[in-house]
Amino acid sequence: MKKQIRLLLTSSKTLINLGRLESLKNNQKYDFYIVGVDALADGFKLPLLDEQIKVPLGTDQSYSDKILKIVKKKKIDVIIPASDHEVYAISKHEEMFEEIGTAVVCSSFESVAKAVNKASMLNFLKEKHVATPRYVVPTSADNFIKSAKKLGYPKKMLVVKPASLSGNRGVWYLKEDFSGQLLSVRNISYITLEGFTNQLRKITPFPSLVLMEYLTGEEYSVDGLAQNGKPIYILPRVRVSPLPGQSQEALIKKNDEVYKYVAAICKVFRLNSIFNVQLKYDEDNKPKVYEINPRVSATASANEAAGIDLVLFSILQALGKPFPKNLHFHKVRMIRFWKEFYTNR
Repeated sequence: MKKQIRLLLTSSKTLINLGRLESLKNNQKYDFYIVGVDALADGFKLPLLDEQIKVPLGTDQSYSDKILKIVKKKKIDVIIPASDHEVYAISKHEEMFEEIGTAVVCSSFESVAKAVNKASMLNFLKEKHVATPRYVVPTSADNFIKSAKKLGYPKKMLVVKPASLSGNRGVWYLKEDFSGQLLSVRNISYITLEGFTNQLRKITPFPSLVLMEYLTGEEYSVDGLAQNGKPIYILPRVRVSPLPGQSQEALIKKNDEVYKYVAAICKVFRLNSIFNVQLKYDEDNKPKVYEINPRVSATASANEAAGIDLVLFSILQALGKPFPKNLHFHKVRMIRFWKEFYTNR
């Protein structure tokens, strides 16, 4: 008989959860009872979820207390935070959950807090002499303009994004002439420096932003599992046909340069659970990080197809259970398609 693990998964209504849920539900050794929580939990529930409960947003002050009540009531063994705001809130109160016997799949709050904010993440890596893209954290609209020119605008395209939001939220590409893409672009927001700063001046107080060089080379989303800053597994995944913040087609393959670079990031942040590093090669053909997700990534379940079930192993690690640590992954291509579910609700 399979041993049951009662799991709470946050952000349970996101579009990418089907792969995670299928992987866990099809496990041959463990019977996962999965309680999904989401701020949008009204209405349709994925059939693979055993329960779905509405909770406040991860930024809400009552979020952690609500999660604690659910954990106690549903006798949850382990929590998987699946968004930046939620991993921040849950890691901050990790001891509170551990006191009632519930494990959390995440690194320490200190590591999480440094990683989820892009400005602090890049500043920290720079202090530790780990290569980063050329970037500036502007302090005003006028400083933003000066910084953009310092980074090579308008000759070079730049990227601007909020420091504290994940994925493609709020990401803009600064480019003086994008008329060629104007009527054909998909899911990428182009704007001129003047147009962006005109809107920026209307925002008070001045927002926390990161302005950085546009990295022109091959793009990777790298999943890993670590213990006290030492990587147990690192799986480089080339984003073959990426949409902003998403991988529609990806290729998991060996890349020693990416492995060493991500291992250095893992070490300085002392990551201690599942994590994801997003990077691109620059014009000098060197890998440069642009985002660190100290949590399960959207496509983490793809690693199972390559021979290493990072999601399962991260759960077992959090629970103090043994799992294999010397497996080798094989090359595999992931292609994502939409799938419909139907309900009479």
